Order: sequence, then structure tokens, then C-alpha cells
Amino acid sequence: MQYNFGNENNKYTTSACRQSTIWAWFFGIVSVLAIATCGFFFYGMNMVNKVKVTNDDYYKTQTLNVYRESLFRLSDGLENADTNIGKLLVASDVTFISKTLTDTDGIASAAVTDVSVLPVSQEVANGAAKYFNQLGDYCTSLARYVVDNGRLTDEQKDSLKNLRMVGKKLKTAIDGVVVSQDETKLQTVDKDGYFSIELEDIDETTFDYPQLVYDGPFSDSVTKKTIERKVLSHADATEKLKTALSELGEVSSVEYKSEAKNKGCVYYFDVTVDGKNYTVTTATDGTVVELVKNGENFDDVRVSSVKLTDESDKTELKGQELENECCQTAVRVAEILGYDVTPMWVSEPIEGRVYVNLICRQNGLNVYPDMVKMVFDADDCAVVGVDAFAYLSNHRQRDIYVPSLSADEARGRIAKDLETERTELCIVPDGENERVCYEIRVKNGDEKFLIYISADTGEEVEILKIIEDKLGYTVM
Repeated sequence: MQYNFGNENNKYTTSACRQSTIWAWFFGIVSVLAIATCGFFFYGMNMVNKVKVTNDDYYKTQTLNVYRESLFRLSDGLENADTNIGKLLVASDVTFISKTLTDTDGIASAAVTDVSVLPVSQEVANGAAKYFNQLGDYCTSLARYVVDNGRLTDEQKDSLKNLRMVGKKLKTAIDGVVVSQDETKLQTVDKDGYFSIELEDIDETTFDYPQLVYDGPFSDSVTKKTIERKVLSHADATEKLKTALSELGEVSSVEYKSEAKNKGCVYYFDVTVDGKNYTVTTATDGTVVELVKNGENFDDVRVSSVKLTDESDKTELKGQELENECCQTAVRVAEILGYDVTPMWVSEPIEGRVYVNLICRQNGLNVYPDMVKMVFDADDCAVVGVDAFAYLSNHRQRDIYVPSLSADEARGRIAKDLETERTELCIVPDGENERVCYEIRVKNGDEKFLIYISADTGEEVEILKIIEDKLGYTVM
């Protein structure tokens, strides 16, 4: 028998070579596909990153443009306001003064919006917003005064000078960022990509100027920022509101519209009382937060009013009689709407309207944070506006303690040359907190002030300057 060992070896060798070749091609193809896949993946990631960078750059550019526009407008507004105040200090024509005051009020209102946009510290933003609001409100008050009196008093001009000095300092700081009408120094961002503006020489002392009292003391104070009440369904809140308003007049409709989370959850209603349509804002328990005629602002009501008395029984009222009637009506409205308040300040008639501020009194103390504002028609003492946000966001039963200082000791802390008119205990807002103080009304020559002395420490907490004009100060 013969064995052909050579042929067998060749057969096995050829087969092994073929298998090796197949596997080599397989691994080669797999390698190529893997390299291609990785390349495609990294290319895709690179494109995604490019798109992300492009989008980030776009939004940064857009944000930067918004900030620049606000800076430019704010700089121009401050310059125009400064110019207007300079004109007011030398002007004598009633029409010109009124027009300039109105123009300045508009500038101040626009500035509040621009300040709210800028990436500045919260302290600067709050101080600047309060300053512009104060400037606008004061100009509005002066415009009303000038219509009846024909000129600004020296005291009012001094107050404008104080406001002007703050504006000058703020303008200098803004101009340190604004290089020209086409360029700002606002180029840098922090590590998270957010812009930030550092206004040199602007701190909490920048906005220190004599506060002005022409709408009652602490009339703009709200220490607690939200309203938290029991939550009723929309239907139950509607029924509660309908019941309350029925005591104001004939309610023909109460329609729930929507709710919002602004300053705590509130409900909005359209209501018709005595044929007049109003927007009413309530807390979640149906308590009225604000009432105003549709299309009007609370501070500028020019509409027919809700009738609280029989018009046929009304006679023309003037002076103290009118103020007393409005205060009595305010008390009745407060009781109907569930506010535990009493009148403490009332204005003279202003363009057919009388303004009444009411506060809570607890254990003989004036509680200023718990305030309700009302507006009345001077012709018939009918209510045309209610604002109870401060009251509803702050009101509670407080533990009133015996103060450490007596009234005589508190009066001993003020300057000896001041003439004291009266002294009362009160609770005043202090940021997010409250303090018990002695409110001492004094005269210094022709000027009048309210000085607040801490009933615990004897320190001087606040001094408010009283502006005697059409929004005259009257304590009930």
C-alpha cells in the first residue's frame, strides 16, 4: 500500500491559507467600518459643538445688545431728567412747569423698566427703582400742586435738588460703562457665561436722600411679598365675591376669568355692579385684593363709580365735610370687604378724586404695614378704586409688648430745638421685618417731619419729610 503524504499536506495547507485570507479580509473590513464610524461620530460631535457655540454666541450677542440699549436709554433718561429739574428750579410759567414735570414723570417710569433689565446687584437695582419711582411720584404730585398754586415752593425745589443729586451720581456711574452711543464697556462675562455690570461708586448710601411724605407715611411699604390665604375653588370664590359686592350695589354678574401666580396666587374676575364693569382681583379665599374699572389704573381712575349712597340724598360737599364723608364711606367699604382698618390719612380733592389711606390699629398702635388704599369720587363720595395688597400680605394679630422707652424718653432723643406736635406708638416696616417705634411729628421752622424712634433701643429708625400740598397730610 502506498501513502501519498505530500499531496495530503498540500491540500491541508491550501485550505488553511484560504481561511486565513478570509479572516484577514473580514477583520480588515470591520476595521475600516470601525474607523469610518468613529470618524463620522467625531465629525458629528464636532458639528454639534459648532452649532452649540454658534447658538451660545448668538444669544450672548442678543443679550449684550439688550443690555447696551437699556444702558444707552438710561444714560439719556438721566441726562434729560437732570436738565428738566434744572429748568424747574428757574421756571415761573405754570404751563411750562406742568409740562416739564409730566415729562420727567415719563422719563422716570421708563427708567424703572431699563433698570430692571440690567445685570446689576440686587441692592443697586432696588435702590435705583425706588429712586425713579419716588422721582416720578413726586413730579406727579407737584404737577397737581402747580395747577392750583401757580409755582413751586422753595421747600419743593429743595426736594428736587436732593433728587437731582442722586440722579447725577447714578449718571456718572452709568457713563463709566457707556463709552459712546455705539459702544459700552460691557464685554466680560463670568465663568457661567452671564454678564455683570459693576457700577463704580454706587452703594447703599447713593440713594440716601430725604424721603418725602405726600401720600401718608409708609404708603408704599409692603414687607411681606406674597398673599397666602385659604384656597377656595373658583366657584366658591365667585359666590363669596358676589355676596360681598352685593352690599356695594346691584350685582348683575360675577364672572371668573383666570388665576395668576404673581405676588401669590390670585383670581381675576369681571364684575358688573350698578351697570358698571370692573376688574376685581381676589386672594384664593375670595377676599378682594384690588377693585378697579376695566381699562383704568388704580392710581388714575377717571370713570363712573360704584354707588354706595343714594345720589338723590347727596348735596355738594367741600373741605372737611367732604373728607369726613369719604372717610366714613371708606370705613363702610372696609367692613364689607373684611378689612380691619381705620382711616389715618385723606387728601384734598385732586382732579375730582379723594384718596384715603386706612391702617390697622392694634392695642392703640398704628400698624403701617397693614394698609388699604381707596379712591373716591369727590362729587358723591362713591368708591372708584380699592388696593388692599399691603393689608392682605401683612395682616396678622401681633403680640404687642410694653416698650422699653417711655414717650418722654423717646422725645428726649431728638434735637432740642425741634417743636414737637404729637407723639404716637406705631409699628413700621423695616425691610422684611417690623419695629415698634414712637412716631414724633415735629416742626423745624417752616418744615415738618415725622421722626421714628425705636421703642426698644432709642435709635433713630427713620425720618420722613412732610410735603404740604394738594396731597396734604391729614391724620384722622
